[in-house]
Parts: sequence; C-alpha cells; structure tokens
Amino acid sequence: MVDWSRNRRLVFSVIAGLILAGCSSGSTIVTGQTRPAIDDDTTVRILTGMPDGAIEIAIVNASSDTGRYEEQDFNYALLKLRKKAAMVGANAVVLTDRRTTARTSANGVGPGGQGHRITSTEVVKVRGVAIWVEP
Repeated sequence: MVDWSRNRRLVFSVIAGLILAGCSSGSTIVTGQTRPAIDDDTTVRILTGMPDGAIEIAIVNASSDTGRYEEQDFNYALLKLRKKAAMVGANAVVLTDRRTTARTSANGVGPGGQGHRITSTEVVKVRGVAIWVEP
C-alpha cells in the first residue's frame, strides 16, 4: 500500500525547493570561457569601464531588497555580484547597469476578516560583465 502522506511531503518539499531556487536574486549567463573559481570574492574588483586586454567570461546580475537604505542595498547587491563573478573565475566586473525599482505586495483577508496590508520595498538591481584581467 502507498503511504500518500509521506509522498505528499516529499512532493511538497521538492516543489518548495524549486520555488525557492526560482526566487534567487541573481543570474549568471556564461558568454566566454570560464576559469577556476576564485576563493576570495572580496578580491574581485568593480570597474566602470572595460580595460584593455580584458577577457569577457559572463554577464552577471544581482539584486537586493533587504529593506534597508538604498545605498546599503546597493552595496549588498555588489557583494552578490562579486560572488557570482568569482564563481566563474572572473577577477573583475564592469558595472553596466544599476536600477532601483519599487516592489509592492498586498495581503488580504477573506470574507469576514479584517483589513488589507500593502507593503512596498525598493529593489536595487545591478548588472555587469564578469571579466579576467591579467594582474
């Protein structure tokens, strides 16, 4: 006999994991040859222009919506951008875009319930080109 309660929990766990993975706050699109990952992502430099001789590895995106001040969200998004670049072996990221958008969500209560709750947070999104530059 099949234990449906156990199978339901397994299916729920798999679906929840997929949903959480889909809500990740960033992406990496490999556009060149990756290199071995860099262990210390704090060494990845953030640049505003493409240096001569740079080798493009990937396009990296990150965002932050911690609800803090915009500058703190920007710094946190840059940390995530560095981590993504380090994973593909880049030692620098050329920042190509920075946007701040508002995310609004509404929660309601069914019939007979009380009120609605509307919240708004700012989301800082950054994009860059992960590159390798000879030291």
